[in-house]
Amino acid sequence: MLIHSDHGPFLICCWYRPPEPGETSFVESFCSEFREHSPQALGTIVVGDLNCHNIRWLRHSSRNSPEGSALYNACLELGLVQRVRSPTRGGNLLDLVLSDVSSMSCRVLPAVADHNVVEATLKFSVPRRVVSQRTVWDFAKADWTNIVQSFALQDFSFLTSDSPSHGAERLTGIILDTVREFIPQRVLTERKSTHPWLNARVLEAVASKQNASGTIDELEASKACSEAVLCEFTKFVGRTRERLGNIRRGSKQWWKLARQLLNQRSAPSSVPALQSSTGEWIMDAKAKSMELASCFSSKFGFRPAELNEFSAISPARARQEVFQRPTAACAEQVLKELRVDSATGPDGIAARVLRECSHVLAKPVALLAGRIADTGEWPDLWRSHWVVPLHKRWSRHVGDHYRGVHLTSQLSKVLERVLGLSFLPFLHAGVAFGPHQFAYVPGRGARDATAYLVMTWIRGFDALRKFGLYCSDVSGAFDKVSRQRLMSKLRAKGLHDTALNILCSWLRPRTAQVVVEGARSEDMTLEDMVFQGTVWGPPLWNVFFEDARAPINACGFNEIVYADDLNAHRQFPLAVPNADVLGHIASCQQRLHTWGRANGVQFDPGKESCHVVSRSDPHGPDFRILGIMFDTKLCMHAAVHEVSSESAWKLTALLRSRRYHDVPRLMLLYKAQLLSFIEYRTPAIYHASCSALAPVDGVQRRFLKETCVSDEDALFVFHLAPLSVRRDIAMLGVIHRTVLGGGPSQFRELFKLAPLSGLPARTRSQCSRHRFQLEDPRDKHHSHMLARSALGLIWVYNHLPPKAVEQPSVSGFQAELQRLVKDRAAARCTDWALSLSPRAPLSSHPLLRYR
Repeated sequence: MLIHSDHGPFLICCWYRPPEPGETSFVESFCSEFREHSPQALGTIVVGDLNCHNIRWLRHSSRNSPEGSALYNACLELGLVQRVRSPTRGGNLLDLVLSDVSSMSCRVLPAVADHNVVEATLKFSVPRRVVSQRTVWDFAKADWTNIVQSFALQDFSFLTSDSPSHGAERLTGIILDTVREFIPQRVLTERKSTHPWLNARVLEAVASKQNASGTIDELEASKACSEAVLCEFTKFVGRTRERLGNIRRGSKQWWKLARQLLNQRSAPSSVPALQSSTGEWIMDAKAKSMELASCFSSKFGFRPAELNEFSAISPARARQEVFQRPTAACAEQVLKELRVDSATGPDGIAARVLRECSHVLAKPVALLAGRIADTGEWPDLWRSHWVVPLHKRWSRHVGDHYRGVHLTSQLSKVLERVLGLSFLPFLHAGVAFGPHQFAYVPGRGARDATAYLVMTWIRGFDALRKFGLYCSDVSGAFDKVSRQRLMSKLRAKGLHDTALNILCSWLRPRTAQVVVEGARSEDMTLEDMVFQGTVWGPPLWNVFFEDARAPINACGFNEIVYADDLNAHRQFPLAVPNADVLGHIASCQQRLHTWGRANGVQFDPGKESCHVVSRSDPHGPDFRILGIMFDTKLCMHAAVHEVSSESAWKLTALLRSRRYHDVPRLMLLYKAQLLSFIEYRTPAIYHASCSALAPVDGVQRRFLKETCVSDEDALFVFHLAPLSVRRDIAMLGVIHRTVLGGGPSQFRELFKLAPLSGLPARTRSQCSRHRFQLEDPRDKHHSHMLARSALGLIWVYNHLPPKAVEQPSVSGFQAELQRLVKDRAAARCTDWALSLSPRAPLSSHPLLRYR
């Protein structure tokens, strides 16, 4: 039945008869009912005594039943999540609550008769509206010509003689005075509401329903209220859709309205009522900001360092001999690359102003940068931060459950980028961040870290090895860094004295104010940290954390680091007992903690874990690395289940808005909202079996089926290949980037060019082979897992047409691969989706017939 509430319509389904053993027809009828009514609903709730068993899904089941498997697959497809987590009859979980409403929770209560009571709670937010006003620049009426001319006539020679603090203040004043003269300001009134469609008619209908409670008119008033809510909601959607059609597709405003149609409503306030440690409720914005400032301040500060074997800092192998002075050309390039939607900091200068006037502001920026380099002084004007609270997890009424997003001056970040050009390349070239740091390093990223880790493990499995794995994470990484020890490490890296003087001044204490609904807290002190919201903060953390690998390497482990997320692994022969492997891991953990005490670093015990990763002798629970769930056998069932179930309900929300969009807009939404989410996990799940990957591939199949688009039309019209093809192209891109000499150097050990002497004699079928042949592990004994991994793609890469492999860029290479797939699809080849797959039989692979 479809129930209309003040929050919108909900589809409620109840089962009164459990399915018979082996009966799966009930799933088909349920799916049909769901597809018919769910587009009209904001959410779906299914409850019933179903007696369905599935080991992977229902953790209290002892077997898989046909009806359980059918229901499990249907829920993955429809985006429904099973919410009951405890047995409901003896030791079995028989009573289910399936829902795609994320705010629903369930608990199992004491038994009534032979079943426990299942209580399902659906949380609704109380409709709230906040009206706020703020003064903004009206850039649509900006006179950029006069602004540029005004800056061009200014005399900025004072920047060569004034102190950097005075010079930064005067330059900021000149920019703001000019902008005020030629850009009008307007007062923007924001009416944020959880229910934008609640107008006077709806409020009157709700009041009438409440007044009629307990009278003979209650039923009629309730019906009228539901009709009024639905009518106004429909009108709101129509207005939003009309506005959406008049805005450039893909713009920031377009996405804001699109999220409203997807029922992703924004909260009216960044922070609801807070509860203090004494139990008092805090409602005032100023008081909220003070409470959050107190919570944030309590998390700052590092523990005193301990003198131990890791206290000494190794000297640099090379020194930076020359500090390149900043030039106007460099400053102009940095200004041109600013994002105009980047938040404005405490100085009030918008990034758009700096970008639009980049040509005339480049010289004063370069002069100020040179003055900072000469004096080694960082301007005092840029030592203030605005901190915007962002809810992190758990209850929104507790201040400790928020983290702060730091907003700093845009001009300050420009100067950091300009001066950073003089010393950051030296740190990158000297591997000052460590050889296995994948965060904030050019040419590296989280996907690279995941791909390298997975391929290392698979290659070890093929050599009959197991891996001991230790996962760790630093507690409050950026906010707990000793300034004195960081400067010692920077000095040991061989930085030029000019850069050291600038960084020493940059690291001096700062102040910050927490901002809530326009109200600001009192100043709180920021010290002994690499400041968030800055350009230099991440690379400075990498320098500070680099020698954490010393205790790990001393224990024979290799590290993979992403910012403060550190994972250490070591190969062992299969014959080594897991108890011995765990002993080595414990020793590695102890040594790393010793390093932490020498550097004032604390590791979060809730995020530390030890595992043995092996195909035949694993140990330990599933673990998470860089947001991806792994199992100790690398089957990746948990990761696939997580991404498919998460994507399914995201897709359900997207499909509910299809009556507001045409197909091209739905495709854009799908690519942005789901495709990027799914493909982040490609390096981790690529090697999984076809049966394991089927739920993920089913997400896109369902989307195309619901939008009546065939695989061929998706490929030719919308450039959307099947997910399996996209995975092949993505991982082949990793190989080609390595061949071109880009990406992490670790990949060059995995994808090696084959020596000419080692190549087989060229037969007729090999005459068209390209010249970048790689060593193929398939030439030796290999496992099925290696054959279907990225290492198995080496055979595919070796057989690609020369035109594709000779592309000088990864994007051009991948475009050629997509064209190859399109050519085979246009030729009506039934196996076109396997054109680049290592899973196809090599003897009859489509690439051989493509020639």
